[in-house]
Amino acid sequence: MLVVAASEFSKMGYDGVSLRKIEREAGVNRGLASYHFGSKYQLWQAAVSWLMDRFHDEMTRFQDVLRVVSKQERGRILVRVLVHFAAKYPEFFRLVMLEGGELTERSRWLADEHVRRHIEFFHKLAGTESIQASEKEAIAYYSLLGAASTVFSVPAQCRQLFGMDPQDERFVDVMADRMADLYLTVVDTGITDES
Repeated sequence: MLVVAASEFSKMGYDGVSLRKIEREAGVNRGLASYHFGSKYQLWQAAVSWLMDRFHDEMTRFQDVLRVVSKQERGRILVRVLVHFAAKYPEFFRLVMLEGGELTERSRWLADEHVRRHIEFFHKLAGTESIQASEKEAIAYYSLLGAASTVFSVPAQCRQLFGMDPQDERFVDVMADRMADLYLTVVDTGITDES
């Protein structure tokens, strides 16, 4: 039910989805969502947490490798992981975008419980944990997140405009390489430095 809920909330937004629709799409009995989660909001939180935990798990898988490579290579690896994750779970970016437009209880919870934690974890793994929140970091974060995720969030548009399937493994690998190059350009130009 969490997989279906994450997908539905990311497509239709919180207000556009009912518990009944999620139950129907998941093929479960009516009332099961309320029984297990209590409310629509609690189901939304559980679905978002499930999705964000997948992201954390992907990043964590590479912790040992990251200890033995250069700082630049760490960044490349992490960005490649981000791109592959975005391809596998396009709901991630969609939810961040849908909930980030207005300050609401949901957007605050998402930012404080998950997004901030993932940014800090990325910095820790990349060896850039000393970076303080700044305009430059915000620009780098949103540039990279948007560039690495948008095409996977709108796959039908990519197929229509360019005749390419963004879910194709070759496409994902090339995209991951380009985003890793972009990350190195951002780091090399000092956009994430406080100078």
